[in-house]
Amino acid sequence: MRDELLELTLSDNIRNKALHDFNGELAWKRTDIPEVLNGLIEKQYSIIGIELWAAKTYDESDRLESMKVLFLNVSGIIKGKLPLKDGSAKAFRDFFEPKENETYTEFVKSSSIDATASINRMNAEFFIATEFETKLFYHLIFTDEF
Repeated sequence: MRDELLELTLSDNIRNKALHDFNGELAWKRTDIPEVLNGLIEKQYSIIGIELWAAKTYDESDRLESMKVLFLNVSGIIKGKLPLKDGSAKAFRDFFEPKENETYTEFVKSSSIDATASINRMNAEFFIATEFETKLFYHLIFTDEF
């Protein structure tokens, strides 16, 4: 199933905490990731990738009160290489595959563990340019099949 369709099956609480890209993709603040991962496990979705995004502007007052979500158009989200404190740029992303002989159910759980470990290893908040430290969002790429 397409990622955007799967995202519609997530709980309102999880979707409401997300940054919504113009094409329907979602990304969350690091503090929300444990809840999001638990929601994905509950739905039996496995994580196949992570990509760090930065919002050019982010303010809680930007949230649309009627929907309680933040929408930014393509020009409002930086994807790919993000600016670092040292003046260079780096893409923060990782991908996951099932281990040999791992069942899908096992992969659902192991991919969540791997995603958490990957985010911790990235430690992006330490390296990212100061003006984006509080504007980081983790896009989780997930699926309901191998």
